[in-house]
Amino acid sequence: MPTETLEEKVARLEGELTTARQERDAIRTGSATALKNSQDKIDVLQKENDGLKKKYDNLVQESAEEITRISTELDKTKKIADVAEPTITVNKVDYQVLGKNFIWKQREYTVAELLKDKALQETLVKAGAGFLVKK
Repeated sequence: MPTETLEEKVARLEGELTTARQERDAIRTGSATALKNSQDKIDVLQKENDGLKKKYDNLVQESAEEITRISTELDKTKKIADVAEPTITVNKVDYQVLGKNFIWKQREYTVAELLKDKALQETLVKAGAGFLVKK
């Protein structure tokens, strides 16, 4: 096997060194490009996230305002309902319902239940319930 001369060995090693440097530079360029691409993606996602956070915050604020508005409206409606005098109609005759609750046959009813139950309305009118007043 022929032996390599010193000049040949130096030339071969310089070639290998040049190749290694080119590979290193390619890796550095690739890494820099990958880093830049990653940073660009991060920037885009950050902007998207910021936009979504603003939308979320706005929705939360709008929801809180809507809940407050509905709660206020509900409170007003409850006050009106507390003052209002419910009426039922049995056989084309209107009766004002006095009170909020009553007991009939050992069971407590609310006015809301009475307003929904036509048979109970008729029974109570026939029985002459004192809390039903003809209008």
